Amino acid sequence: MEKARKKTDIIVPRLAADASSLILLQRLGLLKRFARPRRFQTTAHIFSELEKGASESERDEFKESVVIHDVNINIDADLPSKLSLADASVLVLYQQGNSDAVLSEDRILLTYCKKKNIVHYCCLSLLSPLVQSGLLTDIEARTLFPKIANAGRYSNRVIEIAQEMLMHSIRNRRA
Repeated sequence: MEKARKKTDIIVPRLAADASSLILLQRLGLLKRFARPRRFQTTAHIFSELEKGASESERDEFKESVVIHDVNINIDADLPSKLSLADASVLVLYQQGNSDAVLSEDRILLTYCKKKNIVHYCCLSLLSPLVQSGLLTDIEARTLFPKIANAGRYSNRVIEIAQEMLMHSIRNRRA
């Protein structure tokens, strides 16, 4: 029998994560902090990308922070043609019910999620549910926001939307 989910589990979903998001979180020192068991789900395809340029200690951190799934990708699936095999595996992982949302920094993947009404985040927009859940304080989120914005390749529009989401979460948390 599965344990009842905590408030933080509901607000911060299990995330099917791509390599770029996991690397960004790791470089900012956030991966272990937010990894609690089963938060970050990924695939063997993504994990092999993570291992390529990682040091031994980075590989160990990734192994401790993510749950790795094997997925089979149907070539005939309704997936964007420009999507890499690894990023396509993230969508398959989500579609198989192993996560509640997608976490990615990939524009093609995020655009597909938006088109298909799949709950999705980039690392910048993920700050909002982390604040709502109490995993991040308002001050921590405001400090991290420019660091993530500068580390990622976000358009001005994405930064603006993520900032609006964050400010909304901060206001609601105080209310």
